[in-house]
Amino acid sequence: MATGDRDRPAAASGDAAQSFDCTVKELKELMQLRGADAQQEIRAKYDSVAGLCSRLNTHPGRGKSI
Repeated sequence: MATGDRDRPAAASGDAAQSFDCTVKELKELMQLRGADAQQEIRAKYDSVAGLCSRLNTHPGRGKSI
């Protein structure tokens, strides 16, 4: 991944036209967290897991794009 890609909104592979309200950098930082730290960050930035899923255009249970 090129350095400039870190600040771009995440997009589904093969669908460059679709963008999300969450950057690749934000997702990487979130994935580095564990346990209570991850829960706190999700609540602070996205209100809930459902809020994060909404920004990523996915369903929280099915994981598919909505």
